[in-house]
Formats: sequence, structure tokens, C-alpha cells
Amino acid sequence: MFDGWSAFFGLLSSAAAALTGLLFVVVSLSSGIDRDRRLRATAIYMSPIVLNFAVVLTSGAFALAPQRNAEVAAPVVALSGAAGLAAAVRSVLGLLAPRHGVGVAHWSDAWCYGIIPGALYIALIADGAALEARARSSVLMLGVLLLALLLAAIRNAWDLVTWMGPQRPPPSLP
Repeated sequence: MFDGWSAFFGLLSSAAAALTGLLFVVVSLSSGIDRDRRLRATAIYMSPIVLNFAVVLTSGAFALAPQRNAEVAAPVVALSGAAGLAAAVRSVLGLLAPRHGVGVAHWSDAWCYGIIPGALYIALIADGAALEARARSSVLMLGVLLLALLLAAIRNAWDLVTWMGPQRPPPSLP
């Protein structure tokens, strides 16, 4: 069912793995930010980005597995979609909660960190069912959804890095 898709899913999985590693470097850059603010930002912003990368990596890896059968990939895709949907809902609720001195969320945050990924995860759950049913377009749809999740995660990672940069205190002079 996944014949001819090895290079595509390999590219997506490799990109997600590399970007996850770079995101951990970004975490180390946040050392100058207030601890409470950093923990809240991690829960609402960083965790969904990491999860998006992990879903792309995991789903792409199962599409590359030697057996490449839908019976194995379909439940992984559907469960990944369910986990992602839960994280997207958590992000939206966290963004709508009182900020406790953390600052006001930008209008795009709920859309880019929660609503859009949530819609992609709902489609991923449906695609897991389509893979199970061996629908002809299910592999193409999986590729489109994983690419969209990867692009959303890249956008959100960039947003997070550009937010974190100005938050760092200036270096002290010797």
C-alpha cells in the first residue's frame, strides 16, 4: 500500500527528527526567562510543537517499516491523531485561560497552536480509518496531512524562537 512512498515519508521523518533536535537547543536558550513563564510557555507552546514533530516522525516511520501494511500503520496513525487532538485542545484551553502575568496571547496563537493542528489531527484520525479500510487515497492523504503538520510545527517553532529571543536578558559586561 505504501509502495513508491519511501523517499517521501523518509524525508518527512528525517526532517521531523532533525527539527526536534534543534528544538531542544532552543530550550537551552530559554535559561534567561522567568521560570514560571518558561513552564507555562513550554506547556502551551513547546509541547505541541514537539508532539507535531513526533507524530510526523512516528507515522512516517511506520509507513517506512518493512512490512508496510495498513493493519500496522492505521492504528498508529489514528492513535497519534487522538493524542495530537488532545494536545491541541489543551493548547487552546491554556491560551484562553487567565494569563497570570505571562502576557496576552497573540490572536494567531489559538489558531496556529490549537485549532489548525486540531483540524489536521481530526483528519489524521479519519485517515487512520481510511488506511484500515485500504482506501486508495489514504496514503496520499497521510502524506498531505503529515506535511501540513510538519509545516505547522515549523511555523510554530519559528514563532516561539522569535518570541524567546527578545525575552532573554542582555549579557552582562565584564
